[in-house]
Amino acid sequence: MNKPNGVAIPMLVSGIFNLIYAASATFSALVLGIATLGIGCACLIIPVPAIILGIFELKMYNRLSGPGPYAMHKSNAHTIAIIQVISIIFGNVVSFVCGIIALVNMNQLDDAGG
Repeated sequence: MNKPNGVAIPMLVSGIFNLIYAASATFSALVLGIATLGIGCACLIIPVPAIILGIFELKMYNRLSGPGPYAMHKSNAHTIAIIQVISIIFGNVVSFVCGIIALVNMNQLDDAGG
């Protein structure tokens, strides 16, 4: 039984990166908020998309690393990969590259056994 590693591994890498980025952005926003006496706390909205995307990526990795069949997850994996590509708007190069790799390897979800 073949695992769809060409889709699962980029989801894992991007999910971990997004959560680390979100933690560092949250810490930076809190420091900025303290330094500006609360005005900088408005920056706490910045890491929210990265947190949400990171959680969805890790959930998808968990589904793709488990037992098959994987074809039922293709639609959700495809949507997450497209969102990863769109994340280049926010300067998220790691998710952008991982999204392209996942989209290129999306046919593995059809071929992987179950």
